[in-house]
Amino acid sequence: MGKYDEKAQTEGLTVWSLAKAKESFKGSPINDREGKVILVDWKLEDTDDNLVHFSRNDMQKMAAEVGDLVYLCDKRAYLGGLKSVHTVYGEPHDGEDGIVLLGNEDLLNGVFIKGRKLTAEKEM
Repeated sequence: MGKYDEKAQTEGLTVWSLAKAKESFKGSPINDREGKVILVDWKLEDTDDNLVHFSRNDMQKMAAEVGDLVYLCDKRAYLGGLKSVHTVYGEPHDGEDGIVLLGNEDLLNGVFIKGRKLTAEKEM
């Protein structure tokens, strides 16, 4: 029978180690700075890197850093998140504010419709 290591076998499973669980899920330190939810248009970027790219100003509004998690959702609330995706911030683009550049996979997973605005919210 193996030896029981309380720390190794309960880390992230109790309220006292919740921060550690979040960090383990994300894979990097948690960004708890309060940011704003913003409204954006999207453009398809020919890439398979599974990252989304916002302008520097938009990332500042959301208090986001490269590698943080972001929730993109069709702004029509009555859809209940059916057209949405959880993804990761990539390096900011130098283009226009209010535009998010999506890769093919995020576009397919989010089931976004051309011309429909999205809300963007930093998760952690």
